[in-house]
Amino acid sequence: MSEIKTFNNYTLFKQFCLEQTGSRPSEPGISLTLRNKTAILRSNDGTAHYPDDLSDINNPKYTLFGPSGDQSITGRFNATLLNESKIDHVFLYRVIKNKSKKQYLWYGKYQIGEKISNNHVGLDGQMRKVILLQLKRIQMPIEELAASEEFVINVKGGVDFDNDSSDEEEGDLQTMPLDPDWTEEDEEDRQKTHPKCMDVDPDLQKILDVCSKINSEMTELNNSFRKKLVVLYLNMNCKL
Repeated sequence: MSEIKTFNNYTLFKQFCLEQTGSRPSEPGISLTLRNKTAILRSNDGTAHYPDDLSDINNPKYTLFGPSGDQSITGRFNATLLNESKIDHVFLYRVIKNKSKKQYLWYGKYQIGEKISNNHVGLDGQMRKVILLQLKRIQMPIEELAASEEFVINVKGGVDFDNDSSDEEEGDLQTMPLDPDWTEEDEEDRQKTHPKCMDVDPDLQKILDVCSKINSEMTELNNSFRKKLVVLYLNMNCKL
């Protein structure tokens, strides 16, 4: 029975992914890096409008991009993924979520096989045509990490969620981050279609969150200080 790498911490997983592929995963979705012709596919458990089937690690099925309406292999996101002149390496990982905790299961490297058409409900609740990629696993050695940083579980085994929670942002739509061929028109179309799919670097988001918190605390402190000054001024006038 096959084993896979599983991480409880997103930062550790992202570093592992970079070491294995030369690219970083996106949050969430399909990450395409044209400079090294690499695609990293992410499958989120519980995403009803994407009928991924990862029960067989050697032959999983992965749904193409498109949350609503009929999917097409010639669509902007899918065409790049399926273009052999642009993408040579395809990797897959899975995200399992239980309340606020997430775990990241590294499935490894794959070849894209046949395309399977099926009918499935979309994000808008309407039935539509979806396209699933039949993937075939390529056996590759995985560098060992410290046992304190990660652990290995069986594909069909249980998952322990009593570990450190992830620092990743929420989201369940598949998307593709910007690439060198991306145009302003492409970005405008994506924002109109999927406003929640804007890609923000997690490290940058942390800095923005800290700045926002500091600004809020400074505003609160300033208001408190002003109130104390007013009270002090009134007390001094009363004594006079």
